[in-house]
Amino acid sequence: MSRRILTLVAFVAVLSLVLAGCGATPEPQVVVETVVVETEKEVVVTKEVEVEKTVIETVEVEVEVEKEVEVVVTATPEPMPERPAELTIVDTNSGANFQWYW
Repeated sequence: MSRRILTLVAFVAVLSLVLAGCGATPEPQVVVETVVVETEKEVVVTKEVEVEKTVIETVEVEVEVEKEVEVVVTATPEPMPERPAELTIVDTNSGANFQWYW
């Protein structure tokens, strides 16, 4: 009995979601706004310029620059010792020697 009710509730929920998704889309509203702006401008520009300039400029500059430079020195690692050409494994339990060559 409860399984039948649960199935019915699930069916009604899915059906309501499907119907809500298929609903009519609302039409967009059109907003028309008219704004009247009145401006008055009167611009009068009068400009008379007479310029005569004679400029002679001599500049002697001596500049001494001292610059300190900090140098960072990093130590280089020592070279790795050479690997042995042969590796001997001793089995302490049996006394057998196994040699692997690289």
